This record gives sequence, structure tokens and C-alpha cells, in this order.
Amino acid sequence: MFLHDGYIEGEQRYTLTKTDGAKNQAHLCEVASKVAKEIDPKIRISGPNIYTYSVEGRKFNQTLIDAGAYNSCDFADYHNYGLTEACFPGDWIEQKYTGILGPLIASNFKKPIHMSEGTSAYDGPKYAGMYKHSVPWDQDYAEIIPFADNLCRFVVGTLALGVERINLYTAGSGFLGNEGGGCFTMLNADGYPHPALAAFSNMAWQLEDRKFMKRVKVGENVWAYIFEGRKGTVAVISGYSNGKYTVPNSSALEICDLFGNTSNGEYKGSLLYVKSKLPPDGLESVLAGKE
Repeated sequence: MFLHDGYIEGEQRYTLTKTDGAKNQAHLCEVASKVAKEIDPKIRISGPNIYTYSVEGRKFNQTLIDAGAYNSCDFADYHNYGLTEACFPGDWIEQKYTGILGPLIASNFKKPIHMSEGTSAYDGPKYAGMYKHSVPWDQDYAEIIPFADNLCRFVVGTLALGVERINLYTAGSGFLGNEGGGCFTMLNADGYPHPALAAFSNMAWQLEDRKFMKRVKVGENVWAYIFEGRKGTVAVISGYSNGKYTVPNSSALEICDLFGNTSNGEYKGSLLYVKSKLPPDGLESVLAGKE
């Protein structure tokens, strides 16, 4: 449910400042949830969307919590956007999650949390997909790997917080002439896949149906995000762009780069994936050089 007190037309923004408005929203949530479940008992209802951790936003969110707005929902959701490095301890993904959802979690909220809108990669290339080889505009391919890496880091870092579902929004929107691509996700303006889609596909193959278990430091400014499931484990090697680490040589490990290509295990500032049959603790020991 996405409810507001009002809308300022000239500024194209919603207002969330009135305490009475928050109490009214809590009541509307209860009524809306009851009616929806009478129609479809299996429907899942999100609590009021939380998308700001400003002082004003925290006050409004706290009033929603105190008024019981989340008692009648099945999960909570929030928005998260940023463009700087991520997927390491204390990054902006973690800081915003704590700032936005901290009061709700502190209220003993035990239901799932969804990231319903967000990304770490906005702008797509200044050319359009399948036309890039036939139309004579300047082409800069240098952004492709950082764009793909940032996008996958955003997902891995969010999953590590225990978020149940992630909905990307405007994750890459190219240009066709002077026209923007709208709210495309990993597509260029003509609808042709952005190369980041290949990296995202590899990440999905690695992590689908696997649960985040732990994050451990394995090198200088480098960490391993360990996931378990499907009769095995996968460690996502991530860190600062200047981090230094090489995955130990071991027959128990399979290593690939951001796009799924076989890798020698040297971290060069973009994600690596390490697949193994070892349990999480065993994989941690190997990655940390303890075995």
C-alpha cells in the first residue's frame, strides 16, 4: 500500500508530514487489508511503503508503527537508491536499510521485508542496443562492466540483509536519438538487452534458491558473502575497488567472473563467484587460507 497525505502539483511530490495523516493511513491499511482478503484470502498485502530516512520521514514512520499500520500486513517494503560503491560492511545499502527500517525492526516486526523499488545503476549507454554497429554515434563501452558490477553488488548486498524480494527500477535506460528509454531495467532504449543482463543472469544462476549465511573478511578490503542451498555453497567475492585478494587454488572450488567466465581467482575490483560442495564453514576456511 502506497498512501500519502497529499500531493504538491507544482513540485511533483507527495507529502507525509501530518501526524493525523499517519494515523489515518494506519486505519486505511487495516480496512484495505480486510477487504482485500475477503476477496482473496491468499493475497499478500504490504504495509505502508517506507522510502525515506530523513528526520521528517522517521517521525512519520514511527507514528505509522505506533498506530499499528503494520499489524494487518503480510510484509513491509522500502525503496533504496544510490550510485557509489557497495557490497561491503557499512555500505550505503546497509546504512539506508538500517535508517529506513530500524524503527520497524526495533518494534519486533518479524514479517518479510521487500525492496520494492531501487537500483544502484541508473544511466544506460548513450547508444541503443542492436543499432550500435550501424548508427554513427560516439560509443563508450567503458561503463559496461562498472554498470553491471554495481547492479549485481546492489542485489547481493540487499540479499545479505535478509530481504525476501528485490524489484529493480530504472536499472539502465539508454537513449534512442534524443529520447530516453523510460523506466527500462537492463534494456537499451530500443528494447535490446543491455550487457548487464548477462551479468545479472550469471548472478541469478549462482544464487537462486540459495540463502545468505554469512559475510567473512578474506583479504585487504575484500569480503566473501556466502550463500548455501541446492546441495552446495557459493561465495560472492566483493569489496572496495582497490581491494586485494586472490582465491586460494583448491580442487574444491570453481571460480568464475562477473559474467560467468572461468577466472584465476584474482579480485580486480568486480565481483567473483566461488562455487563449492563444502558447507559454509568449510568454504570460509578455504577462502580465508585456513586450510
